[in-house]
Amino acid sequence: MVKPKYSFKGGNAKNARIRIDYSGKKPKVEFSYPSKKHGFEGSMFPMVCLIWFVIFGMLFLVSQSIEDVYETRETNLNSTPGLLIVNGTIYNVTTYDGCVGYMKNRTAELSEKTCSKITNATYLNNTSLTLSQEIKNELKEELLKAFLLLAAFFIPPCLIYFPFKKNWQNLYPKWQAVGKKKVAVFKTQDIKYSTEDGYYCELPVFKNIVLNYEAKKEFGKYLKFIEIREHKFKFWMEKSKRKMRKITKKQRRKDMLNDWIWYARFYFTKKPITGQLEVLYK
Repeated sequence: MVKPKYSFKGGNAKNARIRIDYSGKKPKVEFSYPSKKHGFEGSMFPMVCLIWFVIFGMLFLVSQSIEDVYETRETNLNSTPGLLIVNGTIYNVTTYDGCVGYMKNRTAELSEKTCSKITNATYLNNTSLTLSQEIKNELKEELLKAFLLLAAFFIPPCLIYFPFKKNWQNLYPKWQAVGKKKVAVFKTQDIKYSTEDGYYCELPVFKNIVLNYEAKKEFGKYLKFIEIREHKFKFWMEKSKRKMRKITKKQRRKDMLNDWIWYARFYFTKKPITGQLEVLYK
């Protein structure tokens, strides 16, 4: 396919009708819409969110793995803290090599096992108050972590997309065009004629995402104009579903509107004999 010589933008991401007139020296392009108010408008925001969530998820998993490795190393190198209850008194104790060491009245005592080395432990004068405060502090830390995690999860996509929304909207059609496409080749035997439309050939159904064409020889010489339009129908909706959903007339028009199934017609001043029209579409 030949790279287009001219570039035109409709200034709107909604699915549009397009008419290209070749009767003058320069192509004249017109855009119109099945419904400028209710028509579907694409957005790159879901894709931006998806890409960020994948990147963020990978970074989060890596950071968690590194944190787990350090915690495991610290657990192996250091002693393990716990609690010891003696006659209703709770002590903050430390285990070391299977032994328990604790401090009572600043005198080191041993558990039933004999240990060659024990670590210091701290006696809690006001155990219930200290434990309650520790739980509150841990809860605050966890809530703060959860808030920061949510902020890191949702704020960056918004900062990436909304300040540059217009640029992302211009990128959306190109992103839609990625993927498999179809090709149709029209020759002289494919040309139709009617008293109302004259000579034309038709691409009966496509999604109006990509339409790249190359008209050779007389197909290019006699090409008059191209028209892309939606098929004239509305999606049917049962009355029972309308009542169940309690939708308004505006919402009903939006749901029933067809701006998904399109056709394209190529009109000629004369019937082309030589050459062909090759159309790449999606």
